[in-house]
Amino acid sequence: LGPIPFQQHVDEVLHVLRAVGPVVRDQGVKVAIENHGGVDFLARELRALVETAGTAYVGVCLDTGNPAYAAEDPVVATEVLAPYVVATQVRDTRVWTVAEGAMAQWTPLGQGNVDLVCIRDMLSEQVPAVVFNLEIITAEAPRLIPYADPGSDFWRAYPDMLARDFARFVTLAQRGRPEPLDQLTLPQGMRTPSGAAGEQLKEQQRRHFEESVAYALDVLGLGAPTIA
Repeated sequence: LGPIPFQQHVDEVLHVLRAVGPVVRDQGVKVAIENHGGVDFLARELRALVETAGTAYVGVCLDTGNPAYAAEDPVVATEVLAPYVVATQVRDTRVWTVAEGAMAQWTPLGQGNVDLVCIRDMLSEQVPAVVFNLEIITAEAPRLIPYADPGSDFWRAYPDMLARDFARFVTLAQRGRPEPLDQLTLPQGMRTPSGAAGEQLKEQQRRHFEESVAYALDVLGLGAPTIA
């Protein structure tokens, strides 16, 4: 939504990817581009970028937390991007409807209403070698997705969203309960509070991570954890 047209950014990304392509291929690796709903691409837009750049050396880092911030069901994003996934950032989200559209808030695994079992199954079938990396980001307030306002910046950012994809997100939101996660919530832009709040945040982060690992092991059956 800035002064430079979005397509110009996309064209520059393609230029860079093509420039580094020979080096990437020689090293036997792939560039993994993250789906960043709420900031840039919807899943279908990212798929088009990857296919245009060349799937021999460009793939996807699938983040299951970002799609909801663009009114996209993470299951839809997985369906679209799974054939190109080479890395993951797995997390959960609570989504529920409000008069202005919907609210979305990241949670520990198993405490949102995203169908993580379905996502696990799709990835395990289509890219069985992929590693499930946990990215647990909490302590943020719910975010409004104002799709009920046809003049909002949301529709300026995503004017080409398919109706069938949007309908599945609305269904996800309608199934959610209006219950924000009970947690310490930081003001927007704050990452490292000091004093007692800082210690409370550390304990909360540890607890949310441990809860997420337990869910990944016990419910998703993802195997023994490895902490780098």
